[in-house]
Amino acid sequence: MAKKAKKAKKVAKKTRKTAAKTRKAAKKANSRNNKKAAKSRSKSKSRSNKGGSDNSPKK
Repeated sequence: MAKKAKKAKKVAKKTRKTAAKTRKAAKKANSRNNKKAAKSRSKSKSRSNKGGSDNSPKK
């Protein structure tokens, strides 16, 4: 039983390490994608807002 428990502990440690790595990589990829998405969002916004000056709040 002790041997099995030891192995399980080792595996758990490895899994935790891998999970942390994956999380980090995912975070990086996510921020990259978010930057791209934000860029394309702002692009499309500026395109659609070019001719809409008749509903401006200024009087």
